[in-house]
Amino acid sequence: MFFSKKDTRKGSDCSQDPFLAAASLIDEHNISNIARHMGKNPKTLLAKLNNDSDFHQLNLGEAIAITNITGDKRILKAWARSLGFILVEEPDSSGVTDDEFSDLLLNLQSQLGKLSMVILGARADGIITQEEYIDIHGNTVNSIQTIYQLDEVIKSQVRAG
Repeated sequence: MFFSKKDTRKGSDCSQDPFLAAASLIDEHNISNIARHMGKNPKTLLAKLNNDSDFHQLNLGEAIAITNITGDKRILKAWARSLGFILVEEPDSSGVTDDEFSDLLLNLQSQLGKLSMVILGARADGIITQEEYIDIHGNTVNSIQTIYQLDEVIKSQVRAG
């Protein structure tokens, strides 16, 4: 039995509601397969992901299991945003050459330029729409991720002295 459909809808990456983020998983993941991995009844899991159900509620352990099974971090990202945080993945800073370091710096400059252009474009008509904000937010997080990666690379080069 297959309770999920694959379509082009995607839950907002900047959602601040972890329950809405969890419900949006239905659109992109096979809930029956996730339920089997969790040892849960697929209908029960589907009901827990449905925000209209008062009887079935998704618990923290289930949210963690779903995140681990799917690799989809939208519940975690929404929870962080609801508390005023953003989620930034820890970068791998091992074995970066001088050329890769230079490329990282240039990539950061490119991303900051793109972020500026996206903001400029969104403000051109005096109104920033939800779709434009989602684009701005994604570019902002990408820039922050690159800055964090750059910081980790520099930290890996620190020597006792």
